[in-house]
Amino acid sequence: MEGCERLIFINKAGTIGHLGPCIDSPSFQDMRANVDLNITSCLWTLVKLAKYAKEHGIDATIVNISSLMAIADLPTFGMYSAGKVARDKYHTLLAKETPSVTTLNYAPGPLSYTHLRAHETPEHLVCRLLPEKHILSNPSSTSLLSPLLLSTSPAR
Repeated sequence: MEGCERLIFINKAGTIGHLGPCIDSPSFQDMRANVDLNITSCLWTLVKLAKYAKEHGIDATIVNISSLMAIADLPTFGMYSAGKVARDKYHTLLAKETPSVTTLNYAPGPLSYTHLRAHETPEHLVCRLLPEKHILSNPSSTSLLSPLLLSTSPAR
């Protein structure tokens, strides 16, 4: 990133992990792998980017793609929700501790979960009901990207 004056990092990486009741988690190893992917790797990447930007005076914006699952109690999404809560909180604290790096949590609203329907059971109906009931309005990615790309220095 030598010579970089501005950095915008948008992190949406992750996996849904185990779907089903929390007490039916497949194994300790499965849970550990989910935490490592959805939380540890995300936070470590965030730390390294924020530190580099701060040390090199780079105008940096870090965006965490969040989810309704970070605030809503929807059965069967325990591991996914736990990951989103941890990421949201860490990004919030980074924003307070490192004001030189703009840090945002952005929840785009309901997304299509049609790829999960093959696993749907009556207990997992939330996979279908969430996007069909439009629990949240669905702001477009333009509402996130436009202010980031047009501004030379986003509001902190």
